Amino acid sequence: MTLSAVSDVAARRISAAVPKLGEVLVVPNGIDPTQWAVEPRGYDPSRLRVTSVMRMAPRKRTMPLVRIIMAATEASAPGVDVRAVLVGDGPERARAEKHVRDRGMGDRIRFTGRLDRAGILEVFAESDVYLQPSVRE
Repeated sequence: MTLSAVSDVAARRISAAVPKLGEVLVVPNGIDPTQWAVEPRGYDPSRLRVTSVMRMAPRKRTMPLVRIIMAATEASAPGVDVRAVLVGDGPERARAEKHVRDRGMGDRIRFTGRLDRAGILEVFAESDVYLQPSVRE
């Protein structure tokens, strides 16, 4: 039997938890960046378009991401409109959506739910900045 993990950190945790099972092979997550390349569309210097694609779970830091976007919106230069599209689903989504709605930011932060690859590429093509809020990615 061979055990595997996606990072050295995860491998060490598994090894510590079950040392008698032997070495844990690290097989990192991987992507081919050429499959995610897009031609940017609709650039407007008066608008900052932010996006993130994630599993909306506490460990992925969904709520801090929402707060960062709200703070950027409030601190943006005069005449700059900050908008965000958050792609994904998970246990934090409803809480994040409620937080956004309760603060009157629903027109600035949009939640799409889960999208297929083609849908994600569409969002990327209309984005200026990608934010990854998790600290272990």
